[in-house]
Amino acid sequence: MNHSLRKQCIAGITASVAMSFSLMVAADTNRAFVPMGTADAVGVIDLENRKVTSSIGGTLNTHGSALTPDGRYLVVGSLSAHDRQKPVSRPEGISEDEHAAHHGGGKSTELEAGSTGLLYLVNTATKTIDRKLEVPGPVHHVLVTSNGRYAVSTHPASGSISVVDLDSGQLVKTVATGPAPNYLVQTDDGQSLLVIGA
Repeated sequence: MNHSLRKQCIAGITASVAMSFSLMVAADTNRAFVPMGTADAVGVIDLENRKVTSSIGGTLNTHGSALTPDGRYLVVGSLSAHDRQKPVSRPEGISEDEHAAHHGGGKSTELEAGSTGLLYLVNTATKTIDRKLEVPGPVHHVLVTSNGRYAVSTHPASGSISVVDLDSGQLVKTVATGPAPNYLVQTDDGQSLLVIGA
């Protein structure tokens, strides 16, 4: 790893540890993963030797991360807008207002032509991106539910959170939260999410 990348890794690690939510430690291993923002990568840290051992590239403005309970996958968000791959069409029988509310409160025309956010599903064994999942806005924080089934991400720009099914890769629901949701945690019983705004 070249000196410049190592310095970026250390800067990213320092910033993420200060924010505390971003550093993810893999279960039953001595590795931790940290999103590195505009370095467009995830740093991999050997906790035993306290060294950055490698990085996982291919992400954009990497922000927010969460491990699945088994540690096999790391879900990483992008804080940058991304061009929508396909338009979001309004289902039959749903009004325009209901459809916009489902997608974070934006106008339907913005949903059809606008930009969106990305979640990256990273295989922690191979250190490769298995899938990219579209979500309705740039991502600040990510949580994987305790059952490992869903990834939930916050979207400060649109005042919403979204829920993605990790098996199918499909957006299940978008919930309007109010201004600038930043972080979220799941209650111990797994029945509720608490969302923290700015």
